[in-house]
Parts: sequence; C-alpha cells; structure tokens
Amino acid sequence: MGMAKPAELNKYPGPKHVLDIAGKLDLSHEQLQQTQQLFKQMKSEAMPLGKKIVLAEKNLDELFMSGNVTDKSLKTALEEIAILRGKLRFVHLKAHLQQKKMMTKKQIHQYVGLRGYGVNHHGHH
Repeated sequence: MGMAKPAELNKYPGPKHVLDIAGKLDLSHEQLQQTQQLFKQMKSEAMPLGKKIVLAEKNLDELFMSGNVTDKSLKTALEEIAILRGKLRFVHLKAHLQQKKMMTKKQIHQYVGLRGYGVNHHGHH
C-alpha cells in the first residue's frame, strides 16, 4: 500500500529491505541483530492492526449488504478504518525512523542506491 514511501524516498531505510540486502550493506553483527529485532517488533505491532483493518472493511461491506447503511453509520465505519490505517502506517514509518539511527551514512547511501532511490522524488541527489 506504499505505507512507507515518504520514508523510502527520503533516505529512511526500512528494516525488511535492510534485511533483504544486508549482505551488501556491510552491517555489523550488532546492527544485523538490532534490525532483526526491529523488524520482529514492527511485524508484531502491524499484524494485529492488519487483521483489524480486514475486519473493519468486512463490517463496511456488511453495512452495505444489509441495506441499512446511513450517512452516520457510513461515516463511523470509514473513520474507524482511517484510524486503523493511520496506526498501521505509523508502525511502518516509526520503524524507518529507528532503522536510520542504526546505520552509518555510508550504509544509508548504499541502501538508497541498491533500492534504486539514487534520486529522490524531488529530483535531488
């Protein structure tokens, strides 16, 4: 869903992608362990939120299927989904903030190049 695109495009690495290319980033043993722990923590926070979003979307479908949808019930259902999606996005972006603190400038530069973000979305290097 592009949850972390603003981070990725602005040199804030994500733990999953760091782990995917760890061999090319010259991470220390400690950095690798910290990244694995960060990814595990992010996943443990994200999974329950993802399940709640699926349920909230199902409830929205059921609201329409029932034929009893009103402006008020629709607004309430959509606000619940928006709040959950916001919380999930926070979990992902927070992990990018933490990941950046674990890496050297050189490693971040390597990461950006390996991920194909050599030029950010504003056209700057």
